[in-house]
Amino acid sequence: MEACSPAMDVSMGRLLHHIAGAGVTLEMKVQYMAPVRNGLVRCEASVLRRGRKLAFIQFHALANGKLVAHATGTWILSEAA
Repeated sequence: MEACSPAMDVSMGRLLHHIAGAGVTLEMKVQYMAPVRNGLVRCEASVLRRGRKLAFIQFHALANGKLVAHATGTWILSEAA
């Protein structure tokens, strides 16, 4: 499941780009809750809070409807950099 970390970062970045333009990851915390040995993993990202300079985004990975990983990220908006 550790290979999922880049997918989490990309998923959160794409969401940020969709709502606010480009940004840069400042910090990301990942919690792995269960292994995924095979099958599909569904990725979901949502904005927790967006300010003028920062955005706080969360990510969920689900396999067979079960939460297998959770991540939170702090992003700086490119316009603010």
